Amino acid sequence: MTKGNLLVRFKCGRGCGRDLAGLHETDGERLNLIGRREGEILFRIPDPTPDVYAQLLDLQIVNGSGSGELQGLLGVTGITAVTYVDATPTVAEFWPKLLETISSTSTAWKNPAGTVVLHLRRLAWMHSVLATPPVPPPGVRFVASGSSPATLGAGTEDAAIVGDLRAVKLYTACPQFRVSFDTSGSGTGTVQVWAYGYAALGSSRQPAALGKLTGTGLAAPTFA
Repeated sequence: MTKGNLLVRFKCGRGCGRDLAGLHETDGERLNLIGRREGEILFRIPDPTPDVYAQLLDLQIVNGSGSGELQGLLGVTGITAVTYVDATPTVAEFWPKLLETISSTSTAWKNPAGTVVLHLRRLAWMHSVLATPPVPPPGVRFVASGSSPATLGAGTEDAAIVGDLRAVKLYTACPQFRVSFDTSGSGTGTVQVWAYGYAALGSSRQPAALGKLTGTGLAAPTFA
């Protein structure tokens, strides 16, 4: 794409872009009329609706199928994969496996894998059982994500994503919003607010920059 004298070349692979659409139903009273323009009625959209779109985008970035969805980070072919098998996992046993994933990914990429994406429950579990929560290695940050899947493996497992996310390029268009005064909700004052946009994710450009930790040791944690 070209803007002024700046030429930007972006290659993320065939079919890496996807249309995204989310739907949120809300009380019609929450729509604030703010004006009119060229035959259009302008509303201030209630807060949860942008969140619906952001959550949809987040879900696909982490675990999109690549078929009709973005190719999520967990499904990229050729990334570093470490398995933690444990029927009775503990934080003390989980921590070395996570460090192994960081080390193996950094070695494959020949640069620091500086970001670890964990499910919210995994991070909460780590903090709940230790008086002093584990400290990430220097240059590594933890990111808690509610969009990370928790139904992997036997159906209760989550995963840790490790990587140098500077190698993953995300391009998005500003989402648009449309209000639908659907007749099915007219009796209760409910309206439908659609959020739709476009995103392209270059998740497969540099698979060596990514790693994942999966396995039975990441089943639903038990809180003491």
